[in-house]
Amino acid sequence: MPITQDGVELGVTISETAAKKIKYFAEKDGIPENVGIRVAVKGGGCSGLTYDLTITGEELPSDKIVEQHGIKVMVDKK
Repeated sequence: MPITQDGVELGVTISETAAKKIKYFAEKDGIPENVGIRVAVKGGGCSGLTYDLTITGEELPSDKIVEQHGIKVMVDKK
């Protein structure tokens, strides 16, 4: 099921299996609560862009946050 906010599809989907894996790695890294994944796009790579995924429990004021299967997806509003 796609993640939506205010009725708009955000183009990100977290499967239940992916959510379980994210929770597993977060617990292994000592992030047992408020777990999420930060998604960032940076310049570089063959196409001119690279994607950075970080498992974190820290929300930033500049994040747009959506949640699916108990996992928060955090993306900078820029």
